[in-house]
Amino acid sequence: MTERGAPLGDRYLLGERLAGTVWRCVDRTTGATRAVRFLPRAEAPEDVPRHRHLVAVHDRVTDGDRVALVTDLITGENLTAYAARRGPLPPAEAAWLTSQVAEALAALHATGRAHGALEPDAVLLDHTDRSAPVRVTTPRTADPTPADDVHAIGLLLHTLLTPPSPATNAESSRTPDGDSPAPDDWLPAPTGATLAADSPATSAGGSGTPGTRSPAPGGAALAPGGDTRARVGPAFVLDGPLGALVERCRTERPGDRPEAADVARELADYARVHQVKPFVLAPRRPSPASLLSAAFAGVSGAGFPCGPDAVLPRRTPLLLCVGAAVAAVALAAGVTLTLTTASARDARANPPHDRRRLTDAARAADWRCGPRSSAGGRELRACVRTDGHRLYLRGTVTPVAPGDDVRVTLVLRTAAGRDVQSFTSPPCATTVCTFETSAVPPRRAYRALPAYSLGGTRRATGPESPAVTF
Repeated sequence: MTERGAPLGDRYLLGERLAGTVWRCVDRTTGATRAVRFLPRAEAPEDVPRHRHLVAVHDRVTDGDRVALVTDLITGENLTAYAARRGPLPPAEAAWLTSQVAEALAALHATGRAHGALEPDAVLLDHTDRSAPVRVTTPRTADPTPADDVHAIGLLLHTLLTPPSPATNAESSRTPDGDSPAPDDWLPAPTGATLAADSPATSAGGSGTPGTRSPAPGGAALAPGGDTRARVGPAFVLDGPLGALVERCRTERPGDRPEAADVARELADYARVHQVKPFVLAPRRPSPASLLSAAFAGVSGAGFPCGPDAVLPRRTPLLLCVGAAVAAVALAAGVTLTLTTASARDARANPPHDRRRLTDAARAADWRCGPRSSAGGRELRACVRTDGHRLYLRGTVTPVAPGDDVRVTLVLRTAAGRDVQSFTSPPCATTVCTFETSAVPPRRAYRALPAYSLGGTRRATGPESPAVTF
């Protein structure tokens, strides 16, 4: 039975449904929060290789005529949502993200497997991993070939560089039961016209500064790196190095398509050459309702506490209600306001929305750390702190031998012991491996629980940190 609170096997407990056939679950043995994806037995892979750009599979549970794959829970967004709020990406950023997708598929192909279901919905972005955020979801076991995956990479790159038509936007959404449209349904089809784009982009003054845009004949814009994104009727057409790569990936004869590893290298080289500043995902802006709920220490969706039965802090309830309405308008315009009951003099001396003007005490809040403990032959420790705006978690594991696939996991849980969120680090690269992350949960007291995995298998869990009130 698939419903919240139902057991999955003898180890997991289902949480809420996240999307399609993906649910949140809790490992009752370790307390870790995971994701679980239900697939028909014929489509569930027996084993998935470990790779930094593939969602890690921790367990495989048979559930009737289905198989439940227990994986890392990626607390981010998929590429569909990211592209929808960003629009067409700069060519260098599109190459940076797609190179990571191609690298993941190359790892699958090296084991004799193919993905077979690559689309924007199947690419997750982990905002806690700034240097390599892409995570490709688990493959299907239909009969795809590596050439099919390369064709899908070409479609994906084209999609990131060109805005889809309204009809394509509507078709690109995943249905509630988890089905996905065919790959060509989410590709804006070329109209047959192209623009040459081999000359470098120049600044408005004609100085030839690379990386800037200037008008091109016919109103087209020259993107950094010599790729032209030109509007022709309802669709956009690519040319230049990335356009040529898209066409090679989409050629009709599968044998003429490049290998995924070669695509990954070409895209990584392109991104490195045309990188203007360090790549970083555009942050998601929280909704006004969620920020106001946090300001009042409420629950998301609770609304404004301005009714007759509302319990408001201190005095002047009318002023606070008016202030909440004003804050909503300001937040909608992209301005973040923090409501406070402190005096006007304190607010002027220490404005909470400007981190640069925080007091030294708030800026350098002490970590509250749990005891060091030996677990599985390694030492574990978790710490937590807050600056009033975010909750920060830090986990340390040592020693880590060179070549060991050790990852640190931090479980954020309430002081009452309820797991809220789980974060997993990239593979450790130093003997003393420290992983830091942050979150903005509802206002209450929290602890951090440390754990580590070796080769994708959870090995040990350490003691919790002291509680910190956020």
